[in-house]
Amino acid sequence: MNLIINGMFFDLGLKTANYHRTAAVRDAISDVEDEFSLVLVYEYLDESLVLLKRKLCWELDDILYIKPFSDNIQTQEVNIAKLKKIREWSLADFSLYQYFNKSLWNQIAEQGEDFQHEVAYFKMKNKQLNKDCTGYKQDSVQGLHVIALNANVSTVNRYLCEKLLFSELDYLQYFR
Repeated sequence: MNLIINGMFFDLGLKTANYHRTAAVRDAISDVEDEFSLVLVYEYLDESLVLLKRKLCWELDDILYIKPFSDNIQTQEVNIAKLKKIREWSLADFSLYQYFNKSLWNQIAEQGEDFQHEVAYFKMKNKQLNKDCTGYKQDSVQGLHVIALNANVSTVNRYLCEKLLFSELDYLQYFR
């Protein structure tokens, strides 16, 4: 049950008894903020990654990634009633998300006009990489289409694409 209700705060070590204690949640959020200068927000992953790139003085190529789902998969909109249920169910996580979502956009606002241009360029570059690297294959066990290496990927991009498509276990084996 701990992984379902307030799963993010469970991972961050907040005791389950404190999930509905406003002061404890506020203090825990403050502790997270003290530890991390940037918290990435999945719904704004591209913006989060470009901000991370700037903070760490990286290149755009350092933050490229393969999207785990196809662009043509429709995401379900969360309506007001569902949002209210989520908030009631995981109030601590909801507060954590709201706080760091606002923090992300405050940091982005400080970046200047060129930030959104860089995000747009990154999205275009990442979309092209995803197109070059990925194809789909039929999962023999579940019958689903899963992301796989594009059989027609160029030799120039093959090494990068293979690494981007590694699973966590593949990477563990690779590093060992």
